[in-house]
Amino acid sequence: MQLKKELLDIDSKLVSNKIQQFIKASVKQLNRDGVIVSLSGGVDSTTVAALCVKALGKAKVLGLFMPEKEGNPQATEDGKLVAKWLGIKTELADITSELEKMGLYNYAYSKIPTRALKEKATHIMYKQFEKKYGESPFAHGLDGCSDKLVAKGIAHFKAKHRMRMVMVYFYGEANNLLVAGAANQSEGLTGLFCKFGVDNNADIMPIGNLYRTQVLQLARYLKVPNEIISKPSNPDIMPGVNDKYIYITGMPYEKVDLILFGLEKKMKPEIIAKQVGVPLSKVNFIKTLMERSFHMRHPSMTPEI
Repeated sequence: MQLKKELLDIDSKLVSNKIQQFIKASVKQLNRDGVIVSLSGGVDSTTVAALCVKALGKAKVLGLFMPEKEGNPQATEDGKLVAKWLGIKTELADITSELEKMGLYNYAYSKIPTRALKEKATHIMYKQFEKKYGESPFAHGLDGCSDKLVAKGIAHFKAKHRMRMVMVYFYGEANNLLVAGAANQSEGLTGLFCKFGVDNNADIMPIGNLYRTQVLQLARYLKVPNEIISKPSNPDIMPGVNDKYIYITGMPYEKVDLILFGLEKKMKPEIIAKQVGVPLSKVNFIKTLMERSFHMRHPSMTPEI
């Protein structure tokens, strides 16, 4: 088998119809009045919202914005653009006050006065950590982190995703709505998500079995606005992390997806590296991310009795 991008091509019309049927069936099976989607202004949540509208109609889809004072203000603006395009109702739940009560903004990083300076601090910290440990702090933290400063940083940004998960379920259950998540398979296999966060927990994950490459194909088929499609992947975890695939893996998602596909097909890393055109170390790094994030895909481990 030759690893070419065409391997990941999908029949977007067929996939779209299957997902729409899944959404309809799930809402009926779980006796809900519609769905709620956390709108981040990114291509994943936009694609999910569009599929929900096609499946149920715009009156049965609610978009939720959950900004906080350290987040990217552009995310809400992009989310509003999406909501207007789809014609859906929205709610805004600023989670800043809840995070303040947790003492989250007492972290040293939060004392940096501007977003621009926070971005510089992120890059400096990243380079220093990589030099010391030979890998990114995100990869290092997948299965625990003994560096106290980095551990606090990881807890800092993950708490935001977990608070959003609590908030979207609060709004969802109060309005008898199914929570539709926007995780994709590329994130799931590499651990590029927050365990027990809004990007990992939902009643349904309509695009959960699609690589990011395939999500983009589906987005184009659904005519998602180009402003959203052309945006880099932005998890809004820390200022300066503007494309998590490049920032964490050092590769664009197109190559990451082909590597993941090859690894899932049990291909040898040496062959994958040659066919994708990347160093063997990059393939082994992705393989390591998959292995170390196993517990995140099986979050409540139990003993065999």
